[in-house]
Amino acid sequence: MPKDKTATNKRLQECMRREFLEKGFEKASLNHIAKQAGITPAGVYRHYASKEAMFESLVAAVAEEFYCICEEQMRKIDTDVIREHVGNGYSTFEEGWIDYIYRHFDEFKLLIVCSKGTKYEGFLDTLVTMEEKSSAHLIQLLKREGFVKKSFTEEQIHITATMYITGLYEIIRHDMPKEKAIECIRFIYEFYDGAWKSALEMR
Repeated sequence: MPKDKTATNKRLQECMRREFLEKGFEKASLNHIAKQAGITPAGVYRHYASKEAMFESLVAAVAEEFYCICEEQMRKIDTDVIREHVGNGYSTFEEGWIDYIYRHFDEFKLLIVCSKGTKYEGFLDTLVTMEEKSSAHLIQLLKREGFVKKSFTEEQIHITATMYITGLYEIIRHDMPKEKAIECIRFIYEFYDGAWKSALEMR
């Protein structure tokens, strides 16, 4: 994390963000960042211990908060959520999810597109794992409430979760404007909602 919030560090953060977004973590140059910020490479180390620390300072808070948001949504899956899900796969949570991403678009672009070589390169994999748990839990509740009798294997849930999460975050890879992203997300939700209902033979 940055050791201060001086004007120099603010300028350095802007240069870091631009460099990582343009080149990705692996190809980003600490020397180039320092030059753009108007300080020496040694000066950079007075703010950050390493290039990894620089990247982490830009994305850590958003990544952790987003994990918490997703986990909280998973805890809310109950009978009422099931009934809403059966009736309509797109909810107010999705609107809030999109708003959050577009308030922190650069951070998500760094996490999803530019993080190879950092501990965050598995960001989407973590979201897939969370989606797997959420899907498995939802299927169990649907079965308990009598909506379905059919089961899925762990492999099937993993594959569908991977396709789903990968599809959702294409809005980041393609730098979609927010309004277009909303249209695409609605389409994906409708598509997967119908696919799940068909595959589970929901009543």
